[in-house]
Amino acid sequence: MAPRFRRIRSVEIPLVDRNAVGQRIATVRRSRAWRQVDLAKLVGVKKGTIALWETGIRLPNIGHLIALSIVLRRKLDWLLFGWREIGRRRRKNTGSRK
Repeated sequence: MAPRFRRIRSVEIPLVDRNAVGQRIATVRRSRAWRQVDLAKLVGVKKGTIALWETGIRLPNIGHLIALSIVLRRKLDWLLFGWREIGRRRRKNTGSRK
C-alpha cells in the first residue's frame, strides 16, 4: 500500500500508519527472540505499552521512538514509514535492513 501524504504549506508530509509501525516493531522484536517484557525493559516502558504499540492502538512518543531506533538498530524513518535510504532516494521497504 502506497503511503498517504498530507500537504502542509506546499510540503507533502507522509501520514504515519499506527498498525504498520506496530508490525515493524513486533517483527524486529520477534526476529531477535525477545518477549515484550524484554523490549519494554530496554526501552524503559511497561510491557503493556509495547503491546499497545504493536497492536496499533497507540504510537510511541518521540523519546520512545528514538529509544526503539537504538535498541532495535533501525532508522526512525524505517520505523515510522518503512523506508530505507538508498543513495539520495527513499524506497519503500517492509523487509529487513540490508
